[in-house]
Amino acid sequence: MDSTRFPFSLFNDAERNLRSAKTVTWISYLALMVNLLVDGILAGTSLILLVLAIIPLLIFLPGLIRKDHRSLVLLCFVSLLYFVVVVTNLYEPDKTIFGYFALISVVTLFITAMMYSRWLRAAQRAVMESSATDDSVQGDPIQESPSQNSSMQESGQEAQSKIPPDGETDDHA
Repeated sequence: MDSTRFPFSLFNDAERNLRSAKTVTWISYLALMVNLLVDGILAGTSLILLVLAIIPLLIFLPGLIRKDHRSLVLLCFVSLLYFVVVVTNLYEPDKTIFGYFALISVVTLFITAMMYSRWLRAAQRAVMESSATDDSVQGDPIQESPSQNSSMQESGQEAQSKIPPDGETDDHA
């Protein structure tokens, strides 16, 4: 099996999945932040409340830049909180079009960040496995050779044969 192909992939092309998920995650992440800012400014929300609404999203910016799958998973959990707020706001009588855009952004962010995290972790695992197999093929000095393993097993069998059965001791006092 090729290291760039995964059985769970929709397109069976891991690089395309990663690129697509990364792009859509960034677009929905930025769209949600811009949407929250514009809606808040148009609604006359104070600057302090706008900052408090954006800070939870900004916390994950370094993780998104570093491509850290754990940050993506945590971003998914935080986006669920935004989902609850956005859906609750859509039931208000003075809702705006920004509420619908926020709903689309937050749902897209959750789904794409979840898939991006999954595919990124699988790609990192595949790279680690391929580098591990490359090291073993080149002859890793830490790994033991088969002849060392067999001699260790033989010495272990000899040590087992010298142990007396239960209840018997060498001391006859």
